[in-house]
Amino acid sequence: WSVAPVLIMLLYAFYSGKVFETGTYLVLFTVSAWGIRLTLNWAYTFKNLNLQDWRYDYYKSKFPGLWHLINLTGIHIMPTLVVYGVIVPGLIMIENNYKANSLTLFFAFICIIAVSIQIISDFQMHEFKKNSKLNDAICKSGFWQYCRHPNYTGEILMWWGFCGMLLSVDFSYRITAIGAMINTLMFIFISVPLMEKRLIAGKNGYNEYIESTGMFFPNTKTLKYIFIK
Repeated sequence: WSVAPVLIMLLYAFYSGKVFETGTYLVLFTVSAWGIRLTLNWAYTFKNLNLQDWRYDYYKSKFPGLWHLINLTGIHIMPTLVVYGVIVPGLIMIENNYKANSLTLFFAFICIIAVSIQIISDFQMHEFKKNSKLNDAICKSGFWQYCRHPNYTGEILMWWGFCGMLLSVDFSYRITAIGAMINTLMFIFISVPLMEKRLIAGKNGYNEYIESTGMFFPNTKTLKYIFIK
């Protein structure tokens, strides 16, 4: 997920044999910043090869008879298609070698803001886990006091900004927004509900945290709390 988009786009640009315009540079810069952040975060949290993502164990224990089908389609094929879906706008930018305009720069800025949100959120969560003495404690500091999944907020903004760069120079490719849309829906209806079901079972007060805090952005209750505070 974090390495493939960067390598695909860098190699695609390299073998295009073109003199790059500003649009291509912006695409390569933003996707590289995104990939480096996600890869470094994975490396920081990686312990050993004896541990795997908890979602593998969850689906295997819950649906033993369908495990291999779920593993193939839901865990491997679907995310792979989503990866390719969100990077299609960048590949089209490279293929047509568009020159950036002011709107392209705006969407590139959105991508950088998105990656910055993720980097800060990662740091805040790592610091919280390092300093927290309770395994069931809930991180409510930094960005995490404003929304429950600021790292996912950054992920969603990243790919809408990425798609926006292409649409800023050629709106006829608006169909490519389907990649960012599917990515957003995947977080809303699959990733977050599955994760929060686990967090509710393992962390005291997480239901209250859900009720008082928005999923990706501050809700009215969160804003009221901020201003009262």
